[in-house]
Amino acid sequence: LSILLLAVAGVFGVLNTNKVKTLHSAVADANAARDGAERRRADREKEIKAREAAIAAEHSKMAESESRVASAEAELVKLQTEKSDLQSKLQANETEIANLQKQVEDVKPTSANPGAATPQELQAQLDDARRQLEDAEREKSFLSEKLQSVQSRSSQLEEEKKHRVAGPSKVGVRGTVL
Repeated sequence: LSILLLAVAGVFGVLNTNKVKTLHSAVADANAARDGAERRRADREKEIKAREAAIAAEHSKMAESESRVASAEAELVKLQTEKSDLQSKLQANETEIANLQKQVEDVKPTSANPGAATPQELQAQLDDARRQLEDAEREKSFLSEKLQSVQSRSSQLEEEKKHRVAGPSKVGVRGTVL
């Protein structure tokens, strides 16, 4: 009977040893799974942080781009007002030139009239009118050059504005976050 009990105890000992080995391997598997899950979670957190940083960088680039567009628009408005001012000055100078030319033409026929001003006075008036005409023509050419430069700058700014309007789309975070 004692041998039988000793044999049963030996069988139970072997069974317990197998069960302990199985439990140890299950604990090791559970620890490995837990470590793997923690690593995956840490990797996901790093990826999310990297995405957030990329989004923040894109937002700052977009804000910078928008500020450049706003300044370009302000510059365009400024140049357009300057252009209209220069055009009005140019028109005023052209009318002044036309008036001076008319005065010069009026002075020439009256010199043959008796009782008119002396030839020296007429010559002085004519010289003065010519000087005014030359000054007005110089100012006209200066204003037309200035107007051309403003128009070219204005067209460049409009082209930049057109190119910037078709900019990159907004970047967003997609997917599920655990």
